[in-house]
Amino acid sequence: MSLPLILVLLLTSSVCAQDSTKRHKGEPCDPSRNRLNAETRKFTSDCDAMTFCSPEGECQPKGCRRDEFPFGYDPDVPLPWMCPRGQFCPDEEDKCLPAMPPGFACQLNRDDQCQPPPDRPELDNGDLTNRGAMCFKNACQYANITLGQSCEAENTVYVGYASGGRQFYNVVSRDRCAPKLWCNAQTSVCEPKATVGAACSAHKQCETYTCNTNNICMEPPGTPLRIQLWQYLVTGAGIIFLMVGMSITLFMSHKRSRAKRLYQIRAYFREQTSYRNSIISMHTNARSRISMYSASSTHHGSLAQFEETEEGLEDDEDDDRRGLLGGSLDLEITNRNTSRIVTIKVLTMRIVTTEIQKWRPVCPLVG
Repeated sequence: MSLPLILVLLLTSSVCAQDSTKRHKGEPCDPSRNRLNAETRKFTSDCDAMTFCSPEGECQPKGCRRDEFPFGYDPDVPLPWMCPRGQFCPDEEDKCLPAMPPGFACQLNRDDQCQPPPDRPELDNGDLTNRGAMCFKNACQYANITLGQSCEAENTVYVGYASGGRQFYNVVSRDRCAPKLWCNAQTSVCEPKATVGAACSAHKQCETYTCNTNNICMEPPGTPLRIQLWQYLVTGAGIIFLMVGMSITLFMSHKRSRAKRLYQIRAYFREQTSYRNSIISMHTNARSRISMYSASSTHHGSLAQFEETEEGLEDDEDDDRRGLLGGSLDLEITNRNTSRIVTIKVLTMRIVTTEIQKWRPVCPLVG
């Protein structure tokens, strides 16, 4: 079983044991046993959480409450009233009492039991006082000692327990110096409080009432992050420059890509034009050589018939070019005297092969 679980069980059992010893409604109690716990400074008595020990020595239902959600009440038990403004509920929670003027007795750390000074908003020090009034050494006083005046401090020690049962102490020091001032115990004079980032040795020395473990004044926990105007400006300018830079980069990249593609297209069409011119030239040379070969092979033929054949070849010039692109050219020449067909396909293929080797382009084909 882990140590934290053991501590939780021990604490629960101790609380249950304490509750079992508490007196309930209508049972006798001892008012002299009303006291503050020596470690936690919490009020305790012989009665349970729903009752208080009356001066008659009997546990009676509480007549008021300090907390909005009090501890220890059963769900079916109605909660007592909270005191209105100008009144307070004492530690005994027996009934509401009017706030006390300066000089009257009060209970430990119960600034709400003291009347705040009228029309003195400059004395308001947040949660450290009750709008300038405080319970200092069990008497209601005003926190109005100015800079350089003599002062005294009230130190209260609280005992806590860490893991493993180790004790630690938390000292809360209070004084009657005005807001933004603190009482130096060595000089007994009110001095200005330190700002955030300054060195400190106690919470009361800082304007934020928070001195960290590095002895530096810092913002209290839970403080909302405050963004300065220059941070907004720098962030906005950075976003704008980033958008402009990205736009320029994309524009230049797209422009370079278009130029490269245009160059490839132009090179492709130049090569296609070169191929076309080469094919036309090959066709012309092939036709002239075929004509010479036909003239020598048809020596016994009629010149008129050969001219008719040549005219037929000229009429089918487009078909001959497509035939050359396919890799063959078949020409049929008819010898009228011998009635035989002369095929000169082999001769044509040789001519085309020779011309292709002669007109082969240097640059590769761009796909």
